[in-house]
Amino acid sequence: TSAAVNEGYRVLRADAARAGYLLGLLADGRALDTPALPAEFLQQMFSLQEELEGLMGQSDPQRRREIQHEATGLLDVIRTKRAALFDKVAEQPSIELLKSIQSNLNSERYVRRLLERLGDGGEEREGASAPGK
Repeated sequence: TSAAVNEGYRVLRADAARAGYLLGLLADGRALDTPALPAEFLQQMFSLQEELEGLMGQSDPQRRREIQHEATGLLDVIRTKRAALFDKVAEQPSIELLKSIQSNLNSERYVRRLLERLGDGGEEREGASAPGK
């Protein structure tokens, strides 16, 4: 059906959706519920969010661009780490690695929400990496 084709296209087009789909296949029905994010990551995100809150209502486009650049760089790091995790899973599959990939995807969603608040959801960079990575 056209709905299935559209869904397939959406998954293939978006790096995080592709990774989530592959993760689901690799998990093979096992629960990977890992809501916790690394403390260092959360601290960095809370700091950026607080600063962004402080900028709301102010006219400081330079600092907003700096925050956007920092968040975009963080997305690149997250995606690079995810690619390395998928490589490790290919060599030595384990539930812990799968949970790490899930945590990585959660981190990306967090950063993307921050970018959306800045007015840049990062979609143009979404499909930049190789399939599954």
